[in-house]
Amino acid sequence: MGTLRIPYFLYQSLGGLASVPVVATAAVLGRFGGRWGDRFGFPATHGEAPIWVHAASVGEAGSALALMAELSKLAPKESFALSVATPKGLEAASAALSGAQGSSKALAKADTGGKPAAGAGPNPLASLSDRARVLAPPLDVWWAPGRFLARMAPKALIIMETELWPGIIFAAKDMGIPVMLAAGRVSKKSARRYRMAGPVFTRLLQSLDLIAATGDEDRENFLSLGADPKKTVTLGNPKFDRLIAIARDEPYVPASLGPPFVVTAGSTHPGEESLILRAVLKLRLANALSAKGKGPGIKLVLAPRHVGRAGSIVALAKRLGMAAETIGGDRRDLGREGLPEVGVLDVIGRLMDYYRLADLALVGGSFVPGQGHNPLEPAALGRAVVCGPNMSSFSEQARFLMDLSACKMVLPVNLYSVLAHFLDIPSVALSKGLSGKLAVAGMTPAAPVLAERLLKVIRATSPG
Repeated sequence: MGTLRIPYFLYQSLGGLASVPVVATAAVLGRFGGRWGDRFGFPATHGEAPIWVHAASVGEAGSALALMAELSKLAPKESFALSVATPKGLEAASAALSGAQGSSKALAKADTGGKPAAGAGPNPLASLSDRARVLAPPLDVWWAPGRFLARMAPKALIIMETELWPGIIFAAKDMGIPVMLAAGRVSKKSARRYRMAGPVFTRLLQSLDLIAATGDEDRENFLSLGADPKKTVTLGNPKFDRLIAIARDEPYVPASLGPPFVVTAGSTHPGEESLILRAVLKLRLANALSAKGKGPGIKLVLAPRHVGRAGSIVALAKRLGMAAETIGGDRRDLGREGLPEVGVLDVIGRLMDYYRLADLALVGGSFVPGQGHNPLEPAALGRAVVCGPNMSSFSEQARFLMDLSACKMVLPVNLYSVLAHFLDIPSVALSKGLSGKLAVAGMTPAAPVLAERLLKVIRATSPG
């Protein structure tokens, strides 16, 4: 891969100069954590030639571990190295591989707060505990990738989702190491940004030995950027396998066994809380003035994407005249009846618990300009789903649920009327929730198919 040496040299030289203040700032802010030996390209060596899997953070690390577990079944003699970029991801991945009973719960809790699926059995990562290690990835500049790869000498590199770092990829290909992208994702918006890099990004994609896209839209976007059609396939995302297990193994328990009607809005962004609060307040007022005298009542759980905003959201609700408080800390067993009028989640790792309490789930990041969040999470639990129009990161998943009447996409201006309809006829939420659970349960887990395809490429492109 000598043709990659010139762009690699230019990238390392120019990028190294430009990255000094960026790296210094990130280090001060704690975004890197420790393990500076790894980050500067000096990982500890163990004499093996592992399959190196790289992930960005907690969510991607969960997908990576699911994939590694499947790879280990197919290739029981292989060793693995998992690199995770963020401190929280490193901590969660290390806990999951510690070999302790039930340690794999760490990633699920850190990601979405989901309980392990009922009947999930023993820890599927237990067999990996003595064949896998966790480390930090090298910085993509200062020739750290080359040093890192030379010391580790991996048999192959598998990159999860969108971690397309030119320095690492160019260095690996220059050394003849096969590089594959697993659960690859690229939205149309991201594709427009990547096109600004011109032929360099096209060459980067064409150097990959396999691009396993999450969905058909992602595959088409990769192809539009110059990816090789023969090496670009759609194989799904292991990140959803846990939700498939939940949908299949957890019994369907409808939340709406009586009042109150609970709405949980997950991963909300600034601007969405005000929209949702005002819609719920209008519902309460309309309910109080209705000819029925009183209805079932409505309670709202807001789970902001960044929990540090919880206090300001509580203050906003109080300014609107609503009783609001933070929830999620030590108050672990509120139940539906114990919820305040407006509860704002102030801890990470509990979202799935509050989806379980809900009759209806609102998907955040979709009612304001953004890319949305995963609608399969509440659907797997049997909860009806409502999202806004901005779902570019999960467009295929949203369309999949909408086609099966498990999800409704609405404009922000119509949120009140849609909520009023669900509140008036709770059986609609029950029906859509059951449809969603059945839809997710019917999906095919991605990790086994993806592992088989990746291993075939590894065996075809690497010696031994």
